[in-house]
Amino acid sequence: MNYKHISLNILNIVFWFFGGIYVLCGIVSYIYFDVKILTFFSIAGISCLVLGAIAFSLTPSRLVLRAKDGFIITSVSYVSLGLVGALPFLVLDTGVTNVTDGVFEAVSGLTTTGSTVLTGLDDMHPAILFYRQVLQWFGGMGIILLVVAILPLLGIGGMQLFKAEASGSAQQNIRPRVRETAKTLWLFYVGLTIMCAAAYWIAGMTLFDAICHSFSTVALGGFSTHDASIGFFNSVAIELVCIVFMLFAAVNFTLHFASWNQFWNSTKTAVHKLFKRNVTSRMIYQAQGGARAVFRIYFNDYEFRLFGGLTLALILISCIELLGYLGLEKFSLGDTIFQSVAFITTAGFSVTAHGDWPMSVTFLLILFACAGGCVGSTAGGLKMFRVLIILQQGWREIYRLLYPNGVFLIKLHKDFVPDRIVDAVWGLFALYIATLVILIFIVITISDMDFVTAFSAVAACLANLGPGLGDVAANYQNVTPAVKWVLVVAMILGRLEIITILILLVPKYWRI
Repeated sequence: MNYKHISLNILNIVFWFFGGIYVLCGIVSYIYFDVKILTFFSIAGISCLVLGAIAFSLTPSRLVLRAKDGFIITSVSYVSLGLVGALPFLVLDTGVTNVTDGVFEAVSGLTTTGSTVLTGLDDMHPAILFYRQVLQWFGGMGIILLVVAILPLLGIGGMQLFKAEASGSAQQNIRPRVRETAKTLWLFYVGLTIMCAAAYWIAGMTLFDAICHSFSTVALGGFSTHDASIGFFNSVAIELVCIVFMLFAAVNFTLHFASWNQFWNSTKTAVHKLFKRNVTSRMIYQAQGGARAVFRIYFNDYEFRLFGGLTLALILISCIELLGYLGLEKFSLGDTIFQSVAFITTAGFSVTAHGDWPMSVTFLLILFACAGGCVGSTAGGLKMFRVLIILQQGWREIYRLLYPNGVFLIKLHKDFVPDRIVDAVWGLFALYIATLVILIFIVITISDMDFVTAFSAVAACLANLGPGLGDVAANYQNVTPAVKWVLVVAMILGRLEIITILILLVPKYWRI
């Protein structure tokens, strides 16, 4: 293993990443003028870009990246970005007084977890708020996916890094080359962010709030520019916009891409017929056929159907439970729908104090958050694809008991799922449960947390959800430093889907 080249690649990632972010924050600090903040982001941004250029010049123009190198670069990059990302929180006036809180906030942003130790957001400088939001935006599609688009420019292939972030899942390539796939997804990601910001602005947010919340909504991160989160605005229109884009961001982006292609091609064909042949009825029929084809793309996807069904089930169960608990006068359908969507998509936004809800509802919200959104989305959690495989494997075992000599295969769409993928999913699921149990045990051992708070804190961080229950329902400010470091580990494990980190602990990995 060439540690020198790997180190240079990690430095490239860290310096260029934060150089770009600091420059953007410097622009915001110039608009909302503050000498101290402007000076910090300007010096830090220029320094990072210069150091990035030096690291780039020292990196070999041609370097083959092996699979094992991809795992270590992925893991160390996340840790390094989290450590460096804590610097603005420590230097600027954010209320953070120790390294632990700074790293916790930075890692929470980069992993799109949304857990926070900050309060008084309403009075904080816009540049600092923007910094938090942009951390989540870049983390939304996975920092490594961004690296996949950049590393080829450095003469380094990217397939190994893509595999590192998506270990244990079926990878659905939009295009045959990873670099082209990454570019396509990022263009779509940017376009979705712009649409979300425009929708928020039209719904009544200020331009700054609209941009900031579009970053965390599309990334499903949950950071807000206000302590009360989305509830600060007290607007049905804004809540509806948030719900729509949370659901949109939690669906596999390859489905969105395929549906957009279908819609665009159908529209072009219809318009072509209109102008060339002047056949209006055929044009309308073509457009209708295109719309039906778009819906088929979504509803023929088993993972999408499972995600939609579980979302509706969670909303229905929560409504029934809360209606019986609160009564008709205090029950709010809008709040129930919003919180249900915010949890199952792992966005973590809030419009009400969900910690005051009955345990039967809040536990269910955490449980569904652990399942998460779809593979290929910005959601956290185990992912619906894996839940689907686990459910089908369960049914297969039942049929095997009924028909011992039968041969039963798991099928998704028109393809059979290889046993290798089924084994990988079960392996990841076992590691997920084991990691959850071990981290809960550690938290309870080193602190005086009650079980509900400890369970929800670990589960929320491992699923990259953010808000928990009990003492961590609002924020994590009062959590002890030792527990915060455990939760930082949980965030990174959850974002990199556990195996990417654990493989580094296997002695044979370093001997290959």
